[in-house]
Amino acid sequence: MLPLANRNDKQMANVTPFLNALIRKSRYKQQDSSRARGDKDHRSWLWPSHFRLISRVPQRQRTLVGFLIAGLLFYGVFWLAYQQIDENLYVNRDDAIITVSHARNFVEYGSIGVNPSGERVEGYSSPLQFWTFSGAYALTRLHYDLYFRIVAGLSAFVMGLLLFALCLPHRKLGLALVPLAAFALTRDLSFFEWHASGMENALTHMFFLLAVVLLLRMTTEHKLNYWYALPLFAAAIVRIESIYHIGPLLAIFVVFWLLSHRQLRCRESARDQGRPAPSFPRTWESRTRWGALIRTKLDPRVRGDDALLSRSGRECLRGFAFPGLVLALWAVFFGVRWYYFGAIFPNTAAAQGISIGDRVGMFLDGNTAYLKQSWGLTKNLFYWHHGMLLLPIFVCLPLLRFTRKTVLAILLLLSLCFTGLFSPFLFGAARLDITRLSTQVALAIVALAAVVIVHTRRPRYRLLTMPLMLVCVSGLLYWSHAKWEHKPYYLWFSEDVFAKFRNELVGLREKHDIPRPTLANPDLGLMSWHKDFNIVDMGYLGNPVLTKLDAVHDEAKRDIANYFFDIAAPDLIELHGIWSERHAHLFKDPRFRENYAAARTTIDGLLRKRFTRSATFRAEYGEYVRAGYWVRRDMMADSDSWERKLVDDLREVLSIERLEQELKRCEEATLTPVQSFYVVRSAYRFIPEFVQHGLYSDLVALLDRYQPKLGYSTALLRARSNRNWHNELVDFVEAYSPERIRDRMEREFEESFFSHVSVHPEEHPTPSFPQMWESRTRQKPPATELDPRVRGDDGLLLDSGGEHLPSRSDDKEDPNREIIAGLNLLDCRLTPTEKGWGKLQLLFDCDRPIEKDWKIYVHATVPEEKRDRLPKRLQKLGFINWDFGFPDPPTSQWHTYQRIVLTQYVPYGTDVESIRVGLYRPGEGALGKPAVLSIAKFD
Repeated sequence: MLPLANRNDKQMANVTPFLNALIRKSRYKQQDSSRARGDKDHRSWLWPSHFRLISRVPQRQRTLVGFLIAGLLFYGVFWLAYQQIDENLYVNRDDAIITVSHARNFVEYGSIGVNPSGERVEGYSSPLQFWTFSGAYALTRLHYDLYFRIVAGLSAFVMGLLLFALCLPHRKLGLALVPLAAFALTRDLSFFEWHASGMENALTHMFFLLAVVLLLRMTTEHKLNYWYALPLFAAAIVRIESIYHIGPLLAIFVVFWLLSHRQLRCRESARDQGRPAPSFPRTWESRTRWGALIRTKLDPRVRGDDALLSRSGRECLRGFAFPGLVLALWAVFFGVRWYYFGAIFPNTAAAQGISIGDRVGMFLDGNTAYLKQSWGLTKNLFYWHHGMLLLPIFVCLPLLRFTRKTVLAILLLLSLCFTGLFSPFLFGAARLDITRLSTQVALAIVALAAVVIVHTRRPRYRLLTMPLMLVCVSGLLYWSHAKWEHKPYYLWFSEDVFAKFRNELVGLREKHDIPRPTLANPDLGLMSWHKDFNIVDMGYLGNPVLTKLDAVHDEAKRDIANYFFDIAAPDLIELHGIWSERHAHLFKDPRFRENYAAARTTIDGLLRKRFTRSATFRAEYGEYVRAGYWVRRDMMADSDSWERKLVDDLREVLSIERLEQELKRCEEATLTPVQSFYVVRSAYRFIPEFVQHGLYSDLVALLDRYQPKLGYSTALLRARSNRNWHNELVDFVEAYSPERIRDRMEREFEESFFSHVSVHPEEHPTPSFPQMWESRTRQKPPATELDPRVRGDDGLLLDSGGEHLPSRSDDKEDPNREIIAGLNLLDCRLTPTEKGWGKLQLLFDCDRPIEKDWKIYVHATVPEEKRDRLPKRLQKLGFINWDFGFPDPPTSQWHTYQRIVLTQYVPYGTDVESIRVGLYRPGEGALGKPAVLSIAKFD
């Protein structure tokens, strides 16, 4: 028989199984002899000898029992701690109800949003919370309070299981550390209270820790499980930005997968050559270059063995396949979100002013204020979430046994700590509580402490590690609580606060008998949960239109006011506190007092302090800022408005014909797009009923048919199926805002009333359209500086090119043709455009405000010899009716010393010798005297 040292590889292959069996047999004999002598196992120093009954249970069953006990212990500690805190401090926060309100809307009305009428909006930041509650509500119709309690309790139980998994194979020590970890987490009151608040924090804690355990399991076992990609994907969508925390975990996993695979190859190569297998630290530190993976001197099996080489390549690719699968699921999810909502980031990011690109730019530019603010937030998070515990953890690192599992667990948990602590640099401060978005840091630090205690190099070192850790933790927690005054605190607003507001709003709805009223309110959660209001969210989270219109400059405020009063026109308004201050410009708008009646108003306590402390604030807003409730006059019970009549009729009988009748009336009254928008609002109010009765497509088709005639927007009706509805509505608001109308008038004035007039520059300066839409302080320009064509100089009224013919006045005493005091008709133009049609333009000069909205009538007089060409009904009158109806903008918005250009296309099939222009209102008759202008004949 040859000595073992002289045998070749083939001969050793036959001997190796025999040697392994012999070694195992001798090891078992040594264990049996030690038990016979009564020697105690060094691993059972924490396990009393009288628990022999449990020791007889098979190892697998003991591990399962340990998991169950660990989960119950962790849950029990949390439950006992919650009994010591008043529930009103943390249970059922209103912002948590926002997410589940979206889910209920999706289940009951088929669109992701907050309103029963169904416009799409992503007013939440936790997709996982949305989808889990959507499934639970679709199956059981459970209330959000029960759902929040189930999630908080279940996640606490699972966290106990996961912490126990990190402590394996030391089951006994793990069972001792799990309740200690739970107790340490209850001392972080930010973590503890937000965990049970109903927000997504409970899911964040559970899935982030689950991601660490699953990645650790796959790396240590050298076996990929692609089903684990689902919980990793769930962790990546706990919040919109969660990939910021999960991405580094996947990167660490890829590196360790490659290193672990290389270590296995080195061990197999050493075993084949009869050399001792290298340990993990030596292999990890000594061969770090990527080129070593394919170098022939590392693994002799690679030389000439294509099968082994291809297998090695496949294993490396598998290390990238799992993170690739997770990222692919995440990318598909975001693609579906973009397809549905039309945006990558939710409306909550824009509403809160969060821009990752801007913050990255400030970081690269070294913005001092940005760096100072972000670093201050990071320091607060460090102290709040047990960051001081990292110091004894780093001190104890030299005592650890650095196995693959130990190093990977430490790196994964440290990654969660650092991404959480430095998140303010990328996302800024959280809206509700600066510590809310980083509560997982406390869990990662406590889990890291447990890993350090369990994986000490020798059991007797734990006698040093555990007391050191406990003493440091106790001292640091005492110092931190004394310095930062950590005590139970109120987590923003709960549902109880808004229940009072809702009860009063429900009373107003019943008092005025308004079916599904539109409510303007800054608190979206509880108000939108019950689905009996359509919400105009003044907090902007659930209203992308206001988010896009919002800005600090005055023009944006005017656009918001135009949208609020002319488009949204909420039936009920409730404002309070800082929201009344933020929307103070709405109170100052004259349309507020004209359109809304106060149900109950007070001066809010917060605003009262501002009144007393700030003279500037009191001088600017003190007269207007209020807290209370308002009702729109047109929707009050005793209102006889067209909108109230239409809403009442549709409530009685849901009829497409009734809507068509109203649209025809708007067309006959020649209403402007903004004035006829009430028909769209009324139809929007009953969209769920139209969908239920199968009339939704007919409704949209009807309003689309009348849209070109009346000029309104149907974006609100299509909001349940159109992802760009808010952009279209914003474009409509901006197109019909007074500022855009002013620009349009200026352009038309320059094109029609000046460019085609022959004026000698040296005698008459170029007239310009006065920019007086907003200014009421300028002096009226003298007559010589007005348009020279209105001075009665016929020489100046000659047409230069024959395209436009000016009016001629026979009234020598009134060259400005005054209609009422302060309103003059300066000029008119009638231009043939196509066969049978002409473009009529009127130029007014307004010297003083006009109190009401008046219609403008235009009577075109036909010569007597040609009246027989008119229809029989017009032959007796002798004129053609070219009424403008209510002009755009309305006459009540014409300001002092402002020139107004009105344009309308009129049927023109015969000669017109003069026109008569005046003001009137249905039921009130004409106002003032009409202005009569003679018009030259067209060739």
